[in-house]
Amino acid sequence: MTQQIALPEQSRSPRPIMRTATFLNVGYGVLEAVVGGASGSSAALANGVHNFADGVSHAAHTATHIEEHGHQPQHNRVQKRRRLAAGAIMVGALLTGANAIDAIQHTEQEQLNVPALATELGAVAINASLLLAIRRRNDGTIAHGDAQRHFVFDGLAATVTSTSIAVSPFLPYADGIGGLVATGASMYLATTYAKPRASGA
Repeated sequence: MTQQIALPEQSRSPRPIMRTATFLNVGYGVLEAVVGGASGSSAALANGVHNFADGVSHAAHTATHIEEHGHQPQHNRVQKRRRLAAGAIMVGALLTGANAIDAIQHTEQEQLNVPALATELGAVAINASLLLAIRRRNDGTIAHGDAQRHFVFDGLAATVTSTSIAVSPFLPYADGIGGLVATGASMYLATTYAKPRASGA
């Protein structure tokens, strides 16, 4: 009879992925904002600000996971950390939306913004990698579900942003519209975190 060897808890924990996401969102968010601002891409600038704010929400996912694995985890404390994540996402969404509206009001016909497009495609790749990594570490916690859902939405937002930048030479309002779509997705995500959720849901 083959004896199964239990892996250390840390090797299965999604927490290292959440912490990596915190640093990546802050660092890459700054890069996106700088490239977007320097190259004149409202969508890249907006997504950069959004991702920078997301650094706080991913740190909140980590805090939620720590609370869930405490000696006496309390649901109200877990939910308080989820609301912190929701607040950070909402702040990023509002900043993104304001920038997108401004872009629509002051739009002009532009050439393809290659630096901004390359930066946003990088954001797509980062979120896809984080999503694949955390799916392999599903421990049934609320924090894991929140973080995984967050990577999905951020990846979709970056895909929409990339597409809007790519088509902006043919559709002048695309850059701003992409920012508005990302704003709507982020606000929906924030409202889901503000609602109570049972463990493993």
